[in-house]
Amino acid sequence: MILTLFKLKALAPKAKELRQTLQSLAAQMKMEPGCESSSVYQQVEDESDFLLIGAWKNREALNDHLQSIRFTVVMGARSLLRRSPEIMIHTVAQSAQLSEVQPKIPAMQVLAQEDGKQAEAFAKAGRHAPCPCGSGRAFKTCHGRDGTDTTHAGTQRKT
Repeated sequence: MILTLFKLKALAPKAKELRQTLQSLAAQMKMEPGCESSSVYQQVEDESDFLLIGAWKNREALNDHLQSIRFTVVMGARSLLRRSPEIMIHTVAQSAQLSEVQPKIPAMQVLAQEDGKQAEAFAKAGRHAPCPCGSGRAFKTCHGRDGTDTTHAGTQRKT
């Protein structure tokens, strides 16, 4: 698999226009032969920062994309940018789901144990006991309310 990362920094007044251009481009890229996925991300802290990520089956599919009109659109968007885009291409020899490597990562084992302890604490909590989440509220008015999981904002989610 080949991953492409395009880091783009828009001129502040052109951020919305660049976002719309990149969203359209990502949707079109997904239809190209050999494109496994494409996504656009916009930074929360700085709305003028964008990341366009593409995943390609092989180098041939990526080369076809780099010679396509869609790639020309990215390069033609320079008038919307504060600086030239940073383009990185990564060849991935092997990937794995987190569940496949999780038992081998000590930190993940600790987190799984803590999750188990927290679940056990919630299961053992009495209705009038302090909620195990640490809010200081009674379990019955926090996470143990009528069989629902209640957030501190007062909204409810069925469990």
